[in-house]
Amino acid sequence: MSEEKRYLLVFEQIQPIHIGAGSYGVVNETRIFIPGWTMWGALTNAYCRMMGEHPKENENQGLFKKITCFYPSFHPSAGKDNENVLLPAFKGGEFHLGQFSEDRFRAMFVDTFVSTAINPAHRSTKDESLHEINIVLPKAKSGYSVNSKEQRLYWIGAVETGADIPDGMKIVVGGDVRYGFGEMILKEKKETAKKYFDKWLFEGADEVILRNYLAVGKLQNAKLVEGKTEVVVELEESRKDANLRVTEPEMCFAPGSKIKIDKNEQGSILVEKGILTKKEASKAT
Repeated sequence: MSEEKRYLLVFEQIQPIHIGAGSYGVVNETRIFIPGWTMWGALTNAYCRMMGEHPKENENQGLFKKITCFYPSFHPSAGKDNENVLLPAFKGGEFHLGQFSEDRFRAMFVDTFVSTAINPAHRSTKDESLHEINIVLPKAKSGYSVNSKEQRLYWIGAVETGADIPDGMKIVVGGDVRYGFGEMILKEKKETAKKYFDKWLFEGADEVILRNYLAVGKLQNAKLVEGKTEVVVELEESRKDANLRVTEPEMCFAPGSKIKIDKNEQGSILVEKGILTKKEASKAT
């Protein structure tokens, strides 16, 4: 393990991805950004397997813990001052990624995968087995383009780690991998300074725009100006058995929200699996 460094990571999306955001009837909704805990899991799994270890048995689960949420881009580079990244913000109460409203982005990139189980005895659909999975496509649907160009998706975020991340690393992101979803490949790993890494936490002065979730109550007098709150629940794989356990639910301000934060507290904020918290509130790995 080497000294921890800060990197910008750029992944090219190869396959459709499904980032679970809850179910509505038979429809499994997808997020249109990748939470930090999802990228943490994907990188940890890929890295440990590369090292010949089973992720569940690996004692060092903190390799990629200091990781931000990841956002889409049409470019294989973040550009100067993140100019190429579709960063989150609420505008007039509506969630946006860059210049795209959520509805517009979904119209361009989100499709539905329909699956059902078959009753082999009757060669018919099993009752109540139909479900629909929203997926983010690797490129825009036919008929959608920006500046008359085919739009492929890249995903960009930041991590602080001592791990040696290999060029061309492949990861599998999100759920429903049994359908062949989730593959992405690392296109760029760029070491960055702390001041640029910090812009991936939040940006602004007294009123800041969140690039990650912010645990409500961890900062004194943090107030929501525009945006929303969301209950964050993680599933963690037990090291002792194959069971998943649910972490304690935590109320958070969602990415893109505008928050009023005391300047004196801003310097004490760090990121853990895409959730902003205070240094003294950080949990041991």
